[in-house]
Amino acid sequence: MKPEEQKEHRQEVNRQIAHLVTGLIIVFLVYINVLTALIIFPILVAGIVIALASKRLRIPGIWWFFKKFERPQDLKALPGRGVLFLLLGVLLSLWFFPKDIALAAITILALADSIAPLVGMYHGKVRHPFSSKRYTEGFIAGLAVSFVGAMFFVSWPEALIASTIAMIIEGIDLEFSINPTDDNLLIPLIAGFAIMLIRLI
Repeated sequence: MKPEEQKEHRQEVNRQIAHLVTGLIIVFLVYINVLTALIIFPILVAGIVIALASKRLRIPGIWWFFKKFERPQDLKALPGRGVLFLLLGVLLSLWFFPKDIALAAITILALADSIAPLVGMYHGKVRHPFSSKRYTEGFIAGLAVSFVGAMFFVSWPEALIASTIAMIIEGIDLEFSINPTDDNLLIPLIAGFAIMLIRLI
C-alpha cells in the first residue's frame, strides 16, 4: 500500500471510530434526556455556520478536526458534512418518531454505518452485490451489531427488520444528481419508518 493510500486508510478508520463513539454518546445522552431536539437544533445551526465559515477560514482546532476526520472530497465541498448530516438524522428521528423508535434508529446508524465498513476493510473478501466499495462480511457484521443494539429499545422483530432494511439501503451505491446520498440521514429515517410501519400493521 502506497503512503498516500495508507494515510487515507488510517483516516477512514479514524473517521469510522469517531462516528461509532459519537453515535453511541448521542444515544446515551438522548436516553437520559440530556439531549433533545430543542438542544440539537441550535447545535446543528451553529455547525452549519462553522462549516460554511471553514470553507474560507482555517479556524484553529476545528480545522484540525476536519483535516483528521473528513474525507478529502467533503473537506473541499463542505467541511463537517458528515457531522452535520449525523445531527440532522438524529434531529429528524427525534421529531418524527417516539423516543424508543428514535433511540433504536440512532443506534442502528451508530453501529451499522461504522462497524460494516471497518469489518469490510479488515476482513472483507466477498464483494457486496450492490456496491463496488463494500463487502458482504461488513454487511453481516453491521446487521448483527445493529440488530442487537436496537433490541435494547424495541422488540426483536422490529429490531431485525429495521436493521436489515437499513443495511440493505446502506449497502447500495445511491446517487442523486451530483451529491451522494448521506447514510447519516437515510439510515435512521428508514429504520425508524420501518418500525413505525410494523407497528401500524
